[in-house]
Amino acid sequence: MPEKAVLTMVVVEAYDLTKIFASRAGKHVVVALEGLNMAVPQGEVYGLLGPDGSGKSTLFRTLFGLVKPNAGECYINGLQPSNPRSRGNIGFLPEKPQFPGHLTARQFLNLAGQLFGMKSSDIDDRTELLLEQFDLHRWPDLRIKHFSKGLIQKVGVAQSLITDPDVIILDEPFDGLDERNKAELTKAIDKVRSEAKTIIMSSHHRSNVENLADRIGIIKKGKIIRTINIAAIREEKCMYEIEANIGHVVFEIPEEVGKKVRVATDSMIVELTRAEMINKVIDEIRIKGVNIKSVKPMNTKLEQSYYESIEEPPEPKYEVKSYVPGEKVKV
Repeated sequence: MPEKAVLTMVVVEAYDLTKIFASRAGKHVVVALEGLNMAVPQGEVYGLLGPDGSGKSTLFRTLFGLVKPNAGECYINGLQPSNPRSRGNIGFLPEKPQFPGHLTARQFLNLAGQLFGMKSSDIDDRTELLLEQFDLHRWPDLRIKHFSKGLIQKVGVAQSLITDPDVIILDEPFDGLDERNKAELTKAIDKVRSEAKTIIMSSHHRSNVENLADRIGIIKKGKIIRTINIAAIREEKCMYEIEANIGHVVFEIPEEVGKKVRVATDSMIVELTRAEMINKVIDEIRIKGVNIKSVKPMNTKLEQSYYESIEEPPEPKYEVKSYVPGEKVKV
């Protein structure tokens, strides 16, 4: 099949993508992707949100040509996965990465650059920049086998950027991180975002992607069932969650500023007339002598969509269909 012509704006595409796995005995099939459609334009940060087993990793493996689909097509920069050039300008962080434990971060980034065939001078320059950007220069002699989960994820994202790619795919980059490491990694990824890179990141937690993504696709049972524009939903309602040691302190919010939606001893949710009014609320809280731990914007529509998609009773990891005698399953 001839290669698809490169589109001006869209760099990652999938059309009716389907992947079915069959057991060796052929008695059961597992539908990992079922008619999935996706289009990610250049420079966009796209969040793929869904529970474990919804097809996120299978989609990425299909895009990279590690898994061959049963039906449908996918392209990166207009090229199908069967063409090695489709992966020539991509950085990738797999889920639960494992790196050579005997190497330091600097040695591993150097190795990654060598595997990509980069020039020694370019490897050195990129390595130093990434060590600084991800705050890894503080552990120059520490071997990866002694790294915390947070440091391993930072090294993983850093290696995905060693070639300065235009497209970066991150599979569950925040998985297993505490709040501090999540904040540090979010800051580092946000800096990459400012360089007009195309970033696709997956997560099964809404909060991990909503503050970085331009759009979020909710994936369930191998299909993207809903795509949400983050900027649009932020304009609909301006709500913030304030985590603070409120106790029994009483706050009054003027009508022109907004209103309290929920108040607890350790947090408060407010709905504001305009986003900048959050500063007036913060000032009022501080005047009362209350210590503020965090202030987070809330995407109520995204939260509702997320709840509808994944907050369900436990179900099989994938949809399992009984094998019909005589039916042929292409694997």
